[in-house]
Amino acid sequence: MLPYTGETIVVRTTVAKKLAAVNQTLASRKLRLKIEYGYRHPDIQQMYFDHQRALLKQVSPLLSNDELDAATHMYVAVPAVAGHPTGGAVDLTLADESGAALDMGTAIADFTNPKIQTFSSGLSDVRQRNRKLLCDVMTRQGFAPFYGEWWHFSYGDLEWAVLYNQPQALYSPIEFKKVNLIS
Repeated sequence: MLPYTGETIVVRTTVAKKLAAVNQTLASRKLRLKIEYGYRHPDIQQMYFDHQRALLKQVSPLLSNDELDAATHMYVAVPAVAGHPTGGAVDLTLADESGAALDMGTAIADFTNPKIQTFSSGLSDVRQRNRKLLCDVMTRQGFAPFYGEWWHFSYGDLEWAVLYNQPQALYSPIEFKKVNLIS
């Protein structure tokens, strides 16, 4: 269960509509999206970033703070520019009609595997085609791919704005509050 949102995957309304359009496109191939992650609270983003930064500092203690931040950003976005806290980013894969994920070569968020980049060399033809299909259907709906992670796409965040030469992001971070319900 995810903090703040539980089992619910939260995204912006426009993002949800675009994901539905992608699913309509995929239906003719008897495929669909399998969404693993959407919104991430800014505190969780900071926690992930700090954890990854600490791991990299152990491996590369001579890096400057700026170098360490840049290296960490290759795994976990710097919180100030991260897409997940805006509700505009999703981590997803392709699945067949039964919901079984297609073979993409790595699991989502498997940062131990060097083949997480979208166009990694040495992937089988099937894995290359699956990744290309995912990238194609998502970008046709205006999503920005993050080529460092084959599963990450965003719409309306800073990454999207930069890729599509927009003057600014559409979305800023959302801060859901934890609520304790009394029954």
